Amino acid sequence: MFRKITIPFILLLFVIPARTQSNDPTAENARLLALCKKLEGTYQLQIINSREAGEIPLQYMDTIVAKRSAMDTVYFYYPNKPELRLMILPQSVIENNNYPKPERIIHVIN
Repeated sequence: MFRKITIPFILLLFVIPARTQSNDPTAENARLLALCKKLEGTYQLQIINSREAGEIPLQYMDTIVAKRSAMDTVYFYYPNKPELRLMILPQSVIENNNYPKPERIIHVIN
């Protein structure tokens, strides 16, 4: 009797989460686009000593959130592209509504 009840219960534990987790790329893009809009003005792509046209991949929106510091400006360099970095403003600056919002992309000449 115990075995008859346990097996379906265990199967439910594995089947239900698999059906509720979505791998829908459209939903993920929508989430990242909404996050991008929310984060606008809190980061800046800096192109250093290069004429490359930089772009910010959507998946970096999660990186911006994860790397944001409470008090310090953080710089995140693109993997394999040392001429591209994201400047991520600290939470303390963002909470001040009067801070000057940086341009989204700039070229920096050293």
